[in-house]
Order: sequence, then C-alpha cells, then structure tokens
Amino acid sequence: MERQIGERYAKAFYLFTKEKGTLDKVYATFLALVQSTSWLPFVNFWKKKGLTWSRKKELWKRFIKNLPPKVESLFLFIFHKNRTEVLVEVVTEFVRYYEIEMKLQEVKLITYTTMAPSLEEKVKSICKQLGYKKIRIINKIDKTILGGCILQINNKYLDFSLHKRFIALKKHLNIN
Repeated sequence: MERQIGERYAKAFYLFTKEKGTLDKVYATFLALVQSTSWLPFVNFWKKKGLTWSRKKELWKRFIKNLPPKVESLFLFIFHKNRTEVLVEVVTEFVRYYEIEMKLQEVKLITYTTMAPSLEEKVKSICKQLGYKKIRIINKIDKTILGGCILQINNKYLDFSLHKRFIALKKHLNIN
C-alpha cells in the first residue's frame, strides 16, 4: 500500500515539476537524497510526538534548501497529512520515474583516483557519440587499474586502464 501511495505522489510531483519547468532541479535534489542516507534520521525524527507543526515546518525548510517553493509546499502537505512513512518511497519513485521518462543512461566510470572534470567531459562526449542523450556518471575508484579508466555502459566495457595495457605489453613481449 505504501508503495502505491509513494508512486502516486511521485508521479504527481513529476508532472507538477515538469509543468513548472523545475524538473531537473528537483531531480538533482531528490537524487542527492536517494544517494545519501543522512536524511533518513530526519524523516524518523519528524514522526516524533511533541513537535509542533510550526517546528516541523521550520526544520524541513532548514533541511531542504534547493526545492522550489511549490514543491516544498507539496512535501509539507504530505507531512501535514501524516504520510511521512511514504516520504522515502516518494523520493525514490520520483528519481526512478524521471530516469525512465528521460531515458537516462547510467554510466560507470572506474578510475584510479577521483574523476577530473576534463575526463567527465570526455566521457560525456563518448556517450553522445554512442547515441546516449542524457547520462549520469557514477565514479568508482579502483586502485588495481593503476591509471587510466574503464567505462561501463550497460554490459559494454571500454577499457583504457594501464593494467590492461601492461597485460597486453607482457603478452607481446612473451610472444617475441
């Protein structure tokens, strides 16, 4: 039941933010929430008895600063109707719905260190050449690749790692 309610609120949020032109901004905020667990204790704290409505509203506004006012009002409506149990589901479903509707492609980039902005631009360029319009890059750090990077899109791998080059060089030297 909670999932259905969460899906309905998420779809309503999606359509509302699309109509208001704030879809990408709300998606970025919700995605950050989904990827972080720091807000979950806040949701549980919200359920605490003894907090006045005005105090809850004040805490929420302090916690979420990037939401457009109308979307913030919709969340406050959820809180006011004592539907906090579906809040996590709403945010998660909104992100999922956005990614399906926008045909967002998740791309994993495995690097030796944190990804440089110039590398991010190169990855976006490669993805556009492969026909992907909207992408989300997830950077994973793996010290075993020694340098370079490995790009994973769905089940395709583009391996530009030093580890792979060293293995190829070793094979070449063993043959000759």
